[in-house]
Amino acid sequence: MSDEDFSGRLAKAYGAKDQPSLNAAYDDWALHYDRDVMSMGYTPHALVAGMAARYLPAGEGPILDVGAGTGLVGYLMKAFGFDDLTAFDMNAEMLKVAGSRGCYRETRQGLLGEPLAFPDGHFAAFVSAGTFTAGHAPADCFEELARIVKPGGFFVLTLRGDDGSAEAYLDALAALEQAGAVSPLAESVPVRAFLLDPDEAHIMSVVKVFRRL
Repeated sequence: MSDEDFSGRLAKAYGAKDQPSLNAAYDDWALHYDRDVMSMGYTPHALVAGMAARYLPAGEGPILDVGAGTGLVGYLMKAFGFDDLTAFDMNAEMLKVAGSRGCYRETRQGLLGEPLAFPDGHFAAFVSAGTFTAGHAPADCFEELARIVKPGGFFVLTLRGDDGSAEAYLDALAALEQAGAVSPLAESVPVRAFLLDPDEAHIMSVVKVFRRL
């Protein structure tokens, strides 16, 4: 796999102008995704799983992996002792790969920003790596995610830390905080999302943790 292959697939996904284009990009990327991102030293999945393990008691569940993709977060969560995991993603091909890992009780296909088919307060937490970024999830989806996390539960998620694309998500999370729905617990320093990316304009990730009130 050349750097050009990876860059092209990344650009196709993150440059998608609409939902059908984004879905098609991940259809094409699903079987190459793990090889591509891991060969570039991908870190967000490990950061999210590690931070979640820091705050959630081992075995706590159920946990929703939001934008699960091929299941990289879930695989590590399973290793940390969490076995009641649900993968949620918009793309069926990515979910097929996630389901093949043996770390999820179930996989669910759906779109963020739409009503989620889960009961109020169903999950002990949601975890998410690389999902809350431009073109992938609307900022207004946090209210619905808060609905399905129980009081005392957690949000563990990454945001971009190198450009302005996180601003709308930060505003939405701040609105939840002001409404008394969540309280911030922790934030990592910005970390390179791809350790081996030769591009000097590095994509940076920040992990944030919130408690559901």
